[in-house]
Amino acid sequence: MKKEESTREVIISGIVSAAKWDEHAKVTGIKISATDEEEYLVDLDTMGRQLFEHIRNLIKATVIVKGTSGREKLITVKRYEVINRLYSTDLH
Repeated sequence: MKKEESTREVIISGIVSAAKWDEHAKVTGIKISATDEEEYLVDLDTMGRQLFEHIRNLIKATVIVKGTSGREKLITVKRYEVINRLYSTDLH
């Protein structure tokens, strides 16, 4: 990835989904499967960890693309909004 792209903010839309699991099948990493057909691995800083609550939901996010890992782009989420709650993590 070009250096100038590493600090560029972009807006993406897509479904939040699990990317990694531990030995107890607990989700430990997440990604956004975006409408631009790209996969974005989410940095699990404070904002990124909030997305665990939105797995399987459609979001729109402002992100900074930091680099790539294989075919997936690594991102830091700056802001997001839930566009469509396709799945509720609420078990009540």
